[in-house]
Amino acid sequence: MKITIEPSHSQELEDHPYLTVTVETPRDDVSMSETMEQVIRALQTWGFENETIAKYLNAEFCEELGLVSQTHLRKSLKQINMKATTLIFSTGT
Repeated sequence: MKITIEPSHSQELEDHPYLTVTVETPRDDVSMSETMEQVIRALQTWGFENETIAKYLNAEFCEELGLVSQTHLRKSLKQINMKATTLIFSTGT
């Protein structure tokens, strides 16, 4: 399997050009977990920070891969629970 991220336009005139990033596995029969690990590697190589990537993924998966610390994970889950509680009280459900 090969995952490639490449610039959408020419980088010739850019001061800090983006490069094409390719992450490749030796076989095609990979699990969803392995695939997501490769996607994360490609995003990291492209320049995204771990915390930014983690915002868009399942919290436990991020902690398992070491993208966020256990403390950060607890804080994020607490914020999600607080938002859910606020929503429940504001809708009266």
